[in-house]
Amino acid sequence: MGTAATPGEAPVLSGERLEQARAYFRWSYTLYAVGQVYGLLVMGAILFTGGAAWLRDRVQRVTRRPVLGPLVYVALFGAVLTGLDLPFMILRGFWLEHRFHLSNLTFPAWLGEVAKEQLVGLATVGPVVGLLYWTLGRWPRTWWIWAGAAALPVIVFLVVVAPVIIDPLFNRFEPLPEGPLRARILSLAERAGIQEGRVFRVDKSRQTRKLNAYVTGLGGTRRIVLWDTLLATLQPDEIEFIMAHEMGHYVHRDVWQGALVAWGITVLGLGLMAWGLPKAIRRWAARLRFSTLSDLASIPLLGLAATVYLFFMMPVANGFSRYLERRADLYALQLTGHREAAVRAFRQLAAGNLSLPQPPAWIEFWFYTHPSLERRIALIRNWPLEREATLP
Repeated sequence: MGTAATPGEAPVLSGERLEQARAYFRWSYTLYAVGQVYGLLVMGAILFTGGAAWLRDRVQRVTRRPVLGPLVYVALFGAVLTGLDLPFMILRGFWLEHRFHLSNLTFPAWLGEVAKEQLVGLATVGPVVGLLYWTLGRWPRTWWIWAGAAALPVIVFLVVVAPVIIDPLFNRFEPLPEGPLRARILSLAERAGIQEGRVFRVDKSRQTRKLNAYVTGLGGTRRIVLWDTLLATLQPDEIEFIMAHEMGHYVHRDVWQGALVAWGITVLGLGLMAWGLPKAIRRWAARLRFSTLSDLASIPLLGLAATVYLFFMMPVANGFSRYLERRADLYALQLTGHREAAVRAFRQLAAGNLSLPQPPAWIEFWFYTHPSLERRIALIRNWPLEREATLP
């Protein structure tokens, strides 16, 4: 986990900040690994002790409606999982962030954020699970095909509504105010061929000291969002490079591409579950206390299978994400020519977010949605700035 830099160039992080980044990295991945194993053991215990079937019986006393039943089951099962996982949630989401001075939330405020996240999760996941189990009951053999076909509009719908309905539940979004920085950004957008000026500032400093910017939404809800922490920390030319990077996502329609990749992963996962889970149910039916996948008690089994499947699909999804991020970095470099500003911005991101500049290769391969900051800086340093240079 060294921080090798270009000869003659200072390392991305050094001294105390580098040691803090290393410690934050170790704690983050240790808590993640322990939490994942713990979560899988909890779901397995609920399944194989008959807890899933017991919960089904309680739900069926309340309702037997094919769509409402799964929603009630998901709500109760989610409450059980949240209660059992709360110690790890506190360690990961509150203690760790405060231990390294990255959070601005008090404990009651943090609990309020968690409660909102759980309610939003129930409001989005519950109806999806209800639709899935209705499909399972209607087409027990080909359900995964119909569910896969329905997954794309569901994913697109969630991407579209998130910026205008979900995100404002947690933060205040407002257009970037008039001034020299907005003028520079609008000029940059004009050069990029982006006519709509949907650039927003969000008050993330209420919650965190980290820095970020992103593109979200589709069609009329598509927008570029800058955290106020980033605006307060970076210089104008550094912000200009970050904005050009986000415009690269905008121009290349990366949100659409990400949605299509998510859909492909979803369809493949549904197909594998349709093939493998009935076999598992037949083998352990006596202990599980249900015999078909359409039984409400199989919801924890689907959750367990989805967790394992998505873990092993992370290199695929994250590898594609890193490709998009690399392409956006190069687009920003060609659009602005701000090579030094880009390097300074990456250094600020490393320091502000305690990002380890050069993580172990297997960690980056499996878990990183962006190339490591050492790789991003090396790419910026070595890529030619000539207009005729082709983007990958």
